[in-house]
Amino acid sequence: MFWWETTGSTLGMMMQKAGYDIHRQYHYLLFYYHHIAPLLGKRPTPDGKPSHWKSFMTDDYTPIELSWSWTEDGSAPTVRFSIEPICPDAGSSQNPVNQNAMAMTIAKMESILSSVELDLGWYQVLSEALTVQGNALPQYVEHTGDHRSQNFVAFDLNEGGVLPKAYFLPGLKAIETGQSKWSLVHQALSRLNNTPAMSRAISHLARLIESRPEDRRLEVEIVGIDCIKPEKSRVKIYIRSRLTTFDDVQSILTLGGTFNDVGTQQGIRDLRSLWASLFGLDPDFPFSVPLSTAQHRTSGILYYFELSQKSELPMPKVYLPVRHYGQDDLRIGIELERFLSKRHRYFVQGSYVDALRDTIKHRSLDSGRGLHTYISCMVKGGSLSVTSYLNPEIYHPARWT
Repeated sequence: MFWWETTGSTLGMMMQKAGYDIHRQYHYLLFYYHHIAPLLGKRPTPDGKPSHWKSFMTDDYTPIELSWSWTEDGSAPTVRFSIEPICPDAGSSQNPVNQNAMAMTIAKMESILSSVELDLGWYQVLSEALTVQGNALPQYVEHTGDHRSQNFVAFDLNEGGVLPKAYFLPGLKAIETGQSKWSLVHQALSRLNNTPAMSRAISHLARLIESRPEDRRLEVEIVGIDCIKPEKSRVKIYIRSRLTTFDDVQSILTLGGTFNDVGTQQGIRDLRSLWASLFGLDPDFPFSVPLSTAQHRTSGILYYFELSQKSELPMPKVYLPVRHYGQDDLRIGIELERFLSKRHRYFVQGSYVDALRDTIKHRSLDSGRGLHTYISCMVKGGSLSVTSYLNPEIYHPARWT
């Protein structure tokens, strides 16, 4: 099985480095082998190209992204992964927008995740509101140059079990309805069983998005949820800004100064240090100067805003796009390792750079960018929770020569 052979060992290595005991490694590798790898579509063509579907999951169309997440100082990371489920006939006239894959995946989740308090109420609402339904390919889709991906799923491999997550990409639905993606998302959020606190958080987010001038526009990309009971779940709104100044990042992460406590200020200082090191800037770089120009569909800065039934404010996270603005994967790894070690965030086995070398065998880390997609940061309790996202580069030419 191609996807197991190329990505299963990477997942196993990531768990080993993070200190998962042998029983948890075995349990999660079996889960991946039996239930996840078969969802990743056909193997590539003989010359290493996507055979029938170009996933928006990563910039080179690899349909899986893996990550290590450090949530607090003095901790080892949690291993997670996200995929786009791909039907064998995705992209064909019978299944033009891969619309059948998510239904099959959800049915599988219901049958295999018996130990999880799976709740699909929010999933059903958002799926209907944000994705194109049916098997016919509307004429408008033929003429859009953007991706056709509509759904991702993700799994956090926690100590107590799997946390399943679902994601919705509303681009096709926006074209079908003639509405903006934000308009669709805003309407969909109003259909959830919101508490007064969550309704206020949604209103705050709406003001932030709708008050920005055109040259500072925030573009909605994805909506994500935890597939558990609403009182425990989160709704995550992913938004991209083409503005790449640290000034703008700081403004968005503090909600325009709404968050200004001592802990937030320390978190922003830590982020500034990481920003400078990852992007190869002087420590005293000017906040108002943008990063180098990168013309790509995923260039700019990605954020998400986390909504929950208990919070009156959206909680922001920033995704640093090292894929576009970093130096090379070795330098990115060295700088992130230095940042993590100062905060006693570690691997049980080896260093971060050693782990990267075990992840990528088809090229040297200093030969370019692409293994790292994002480094995400969220200010929490006076420090940064940090996640490193990795693309196994299935379609990299060096794998096929």
